[in-house]
Amino acid sequence: MNLPTRTSPRQARSAKSLDLILDAAERLFHERGVAETSTVDVATEARVSVGRLYYWFPDKDAITYAVVQRSEQRLREFLPTVIVHDPDTPTPSMIEQVVPVIGRFFRQHPGSLAVLVRGPVDTVDHGRSLCALFEQLAAAVVEQRVPGVPTAERDLVACTVTRIVIAMMAEHVRADDEHGAVILDELVYVIAAYLHCRYPSRLDPVWTDPDEPIRPARRPIAFERRASPVYPALAPRDDVATVATVAAVAPGAG
Repeated sequence: MNLPTRTSPRQARSAKSLDLILDAAERLFHERGVAETSTVDVATEARVSVGRLYYWFPDKDAITYAVVQRSEQRLREFLPTVIVHDPDTPTPSMIEQVVPVIGRFFRQHPGSLAVLVRGPVDTVDHGRSLCALFEQLAAAVVEQRVPGVPTAERDLVACTVTRIVIAMMAEHVRADDEHGAVILDELVYVIAAYLHCRYPSRLDPVWTDPDEPIRPARRPIAFERRASPVYPALAPRDDVATVATVAAVAPGAG
């Protein structure tokens, strides 16, 4: 793994020390935040001298950048393996599959999430490249499930979903196992509800109800898709039972 350091260590012991420093930085970033962590804190946590730390990293920004690079490498290897690319898989089902897996990943690597969450005193958006990676994958899913979606709309939806996921994952990794599971369940509802409002199924009353205050992002494509599960929470009308049994998959994310 090539990381941006002042000097590239060649010996196995040096490489191990480098990993210890990055592991320590990730833990502290998770516990305190990037802005509240100093290079001395990292050296102490890693049990290396400050001089040894500065041998590879001239300042905290260099450490943070190295953590981001390692996190990005992990996510690039991980995220494509969990995204469901089968367009016949109903979007609610896909979300139910993906969210818990992402939750487990961030439980194992909380430092990767820490650099994604920019605090109020952070002067640098260290996690911008990681956010961009999430947005690219989300945009690919939207584009696949909503044929012909305008680029600006696709990017806006992808950005919105990414921000929701990151914010709720930050709560998830700080929660105990029981409450963490509840947060993941709610995240599934939140994302599914947002996408359902944006791209409801073609049988949803929203298309013909003149009093509906929120209009869908685009008209449905006039062809049938096989029936799919619809959460009752996503159809809070008198005909919930009917919608749940006969609603077709949206020509997008419904």
